Amino acid sequence: MSDVRAVHGVFGPRQPLPVRVEPLIGESTGSFVNRLAHGQGLHLDELLTRVGFGQASRDVQRVRAYPQITEMYVNRLGLEYLATLSGLSVQALCDALPSLEQQYLLPEGKDAVWKWPWTPREGHLVPLCSVCGLSLGVAETAWMISPGR
Repeated sequence: MSDVRAVHGVFGPRQPLPVRVEPLIGESTGSFVNRLAHGQGLHLDELLTRVGFGQASRDVQRVRAYPQITEMYVNRLGLEYLATLSGLSVQALCDALPSLEQQYLLPEGKDAVWKWPWTPREGHLVPLCSVCGLSLGVAETAWMISPGR
């Protein structure tokens, strides 16, 4: 599914996953990554290993529950991996997903990394109305970042 190549001495994906999933404007990164995984027939934790190294990735049950609880953050290389896997540009992802803005990126390093802390840095996660989701072609619950409840 995702071939690897050396990128700055680090391995990463070089082609998009077979099923394209579009991010929703204002969607949480965790929600998008979860939907991207499900679009491929994967569990969330199976996709996260392709985005980089992360915290709590060994606890399968907690990782699978994360989109309903909190937000995912990546460093620049993790963002590039995510863009490659999704078949979208870094800019398109940043335009749609608020938690990928520059001020939320994790510190640089030689590896692609992600974190899923228990509380979002800003805002609250709220589920997208199911009728709105269906009108956008999204059949599963999508989680949006909202400044208020």
